[in-house]
Amino acid sequence: MSSVDVRDLAEVAVAALTGPGHENKSYDLTGPEALSHAELADRIGRAIGRQVDFVQMVPQQMRQIMLSYHFPEWQTDGLIEDYAHYDHGEAAGISGDIEMVTGRKARSFDVFLGDYADRFRG
Repeated sequence: MSSVDVRDLAEVAVAALTGPGHENKSYDLTGPEALSHAELADRIGRAIGRQVDFVQMVPQQMRQIMLSYHFPEWQTDGLIEDYAHYDHGEAAGISGDIEMVTGRKARSFDVFLGDYADRFRG
């Protein structure tokens, strides 16, 4: 999936709400690269200096675990549906809309980790 930095979202929102030329437009806001959950976990691990693994689960196993932690059924089902889309590569698209709106390239996941690794170390 092509994760987008929340700071990029905020900058696009400010530009769209305060600048001209955004009327009746919609933007496809993505990060600059598509990464699998395993790749995300690996990069988080490298950024914090310890191993982080992504464990793929079958939907029914994921559902049982989430419900055991008292997730609402609607949220559980929605997240399972999201993961099915990710598994089919449906969230892997990359657009240049952040750069088009802000004049600056979208932040990479590695930049995000560099700025927030301490929060992941917790």
